[in-house]
Amino acid sequence: MPPLRAPLKPALRTPTLSKGGGYRTVEVPATVIATGADGIGTTGGWGVSTGTLSLETSNVRVPGRNVLKILANAGAADQVVAAYHKTATSTLSGNIEMWVWLPPISAGSRSLILTYSSDTPASDPPTSAPTNRRFMTIAPDVLPTSGWFCMQIHRDGKLYSTGGAPLGTAWGSSGAPDINTIKQIRIILSTTSPMPDAERYMLVDQVAINGRGRPCFMLGFDGTYSSHTSVALPLFSARNFKGYNAVDGDAAAGATAVLDVLNAAGWDIISQGIGHTNYVSNPTNLAADIVSARATLQGLGYTRALDIFAYPSNARNAAADVVAAANGIRMGAALTLPHMPASSLGKPNLVGQAGRFGLDGAGKTFATDWKPWIDESVLSGKSLMFLTHDLVTTASSGTETTIAQYTALLDYIATLRDAGTVDVLTPSQYLTRFS
Repeated sequence: MPPLRAPLKPALRTPTLSKGGGYRTVEVPATVIATGADGIGTTGGWGVSTGTLSLETSNVRVPGRNVLKILANAGAADQVVAAYHKTATSTLSGNIEMWVWLPPISAGSRSLILTYSSDTPASDPPTSAPTNRRFMTIAPDVLPTSGWFCMQIHRDGKLYSTGGAPLGTAWGSSGAPDINTIKQIRIILSTTSPMPDAERYMLVDQVAINGRGRPCFMLGFDGTYSSHTSVALPLFSARNFKGYNAVDGDAAAGATAVLDVLNAAGWDIISQGIGHTNYVSNPTNLAADIVSARATLQGLGYTRALDIFAYPSNARNAAADVVAAANGIRMGAALTLPHMPASSLGKPNLVGQAGRFGLDGAGKTFATDWKPWIDESVLSGKSLMFLTHDLVTTASSGTETTIAQYTALLDYIATLRDAGTVDVLTPSQYLTRFS
C-alpha cells in the first residue's frame, strides 16, 4: 500500500498581466453613451428641468474636453435639479458608470439619483421624467469630494455604502421599464437648504455602459494583535494569500515581534501617521506625521507600501487628501466608498477614493454581513479592501471578529480566486495596476 500523502495546498494563481505591466485593471471596455460636452438644449444634447446647465471649461477631467455643470437654483429652500439626455438605443447588460466631480460642502447635504429608461423621449433633448424608468438613489456617504470619480452601478446589483451596510440600496422602478434597454438618462442632484448657493452643483464628464473592471480583494488588519501572526498568518499562508497590517508610526518600533513576521511573509506594512490622530479634526500635523511615520517604517525595513496611507478613525476629507498627495501618498484608504471601481475610461484617484470595509463586531457573520459585499464585487467588477482588528474565538466587542466567520470569508474568496474570478492582492500590488 503506497504511503499516504499530505493534501496539496491550492496553487497560487498568478493575476493576469496587462500589456503595459502590472495587474490587469479592466476586463471589458465601457461604451460611452453621453458626454458632458454634447451641448445644452440642442438635439443630441442635455435638457434641464429647474436649475441650470452650462459647459465647464476649466475644471475638466481630460484637458481640452469640456464637461457639463449641473447647478441647482439659489435660495434658502431645499433645491432639486434634473438633467436629461436622449441616447442611442442601447442594451444594458452590466454597469452604468458616470464620471462626476462634486465640490466639498461646508453645510447641508446632497444626494444623487441616476435614472435610465427604455421609453423614447417625447423631445430631444428630454425635459421631463419618463413614464417607465429605473432609478438608483446615491446616498451622501458614497459621494466623494476629492477629484473626478467613476460612479458605477450594475444593472442587477446594489449600491453599498457605510450607512447602508449590509443590505445595500437596490434599484427602484416606476411604471414598467425594460431593464435591458436604455433610450434616455436622467441625473438628479438634490441639495438641502443649509448648503451655500456656490456649492450646489456637480460636474459630469461621461456616462458609459457595460464596462467591467477586474475584481480584486485586499485583506488586512489594523493594529498589531498577536492573533495576526498566531491565527491570521497561518490561515493566509494555507490559501496562498498575502495581507497587510496598518500601524501608527510611533507604535511600529514596539511591535516588531508581529510586524517582522508579517513583513517577512510578504505582507504590506502601512502607515497610519502618528498617534492614531483624527486628521480631519486635527489637520495641523498631517504632513509631518506622514513623513515621520514613513521614515520609521523605512528604517525598520518595511518598504513595500511607503506610498500607502490608512486614515486613522476613517477621518478623511478633501483637504487631507491634498496634503497626503503632496507628501508622496498614492493610495489613501478609509471606510467610506468601500467598493473601488476601475474603468477603461480613466484611472481612479486612489488618494481620495480608496475605500475599505470593516469586518469587526460581535454578532456579524460572513453570510449575512460580508458575502453580499463580495458578491457585488464579483458581479460589477469592483475591488474591495477588508479591514479587521483582532481575531478571537468569541467576539464581544466592535473590534473583534470570530475566527470561524473570518475563516468562512477566506474560504469563499479562495474559491473565487482559484476559479479565476478574482485576484487577491496586497494594497501595494493593487496599486501597481494603475502605475
